[in-house]
Amino acid sequence: MQSRSKVLFREEQTFNMKLMSIILVVSGMIAAGVAGMALKSDPQTSPMKLWSIVLGIIALDTGMLGILALCKMTTEMREDGLFIRLLPFMRSSKSIPLEGVVKCEVMAFSPLSNLGGSWGKHSRLHDTVYRLSGFHGVRLVYNDGKRIVLGSERPEQLNRAITGLIQHTK
Repeated sequence: MQSRSKVLFREEQTFNMKLMSIILVVSGMIAAGVAGMALKSDPQTSPMKLWSIVLGIIALDTGMLGILALCKMTTEMREDGLFIRLLPFMRSSKSIPLEGVVKCEVMAFSPLSNLGGSWGKHSRLHDTVYRLSGFHGVRLVYNDGKRIVLGSERPEQLNRAITGLIQHTK
């Protein structure tokens, strides 16, 4: 996200480490439960088979958690536009268009809503959502009905930067 234009807002988010810890503990409990069920169903199950099951589940979870630990979302509002990058999934920054924005608003979303249920980039109908952590963001509503939601830990500041640039360019 290197540019010579002035940065008006910058935020970097990482995946919620508390949630990652919970996932690791739950996966360990699942691995122990699977091993216990295998032992109960066949008391003659070899310890090597049990350890293979447990270690296989732990290896899969560790790999997934490793990918999540590498995730970082950078939102940058510069004089030349709004840019977002979601590592390790996006090689370069994506420009978020500001032309046609009719409304820019701070919003909160619940973990059970369409917008709050997952992380990363996802699209549903007219909504495209970029988020990595937290339950707040800024929604851009376009004149064609499309909406882009940018998750943010500092949504008020991001909203001010976006609305300021939109008003400045009109």
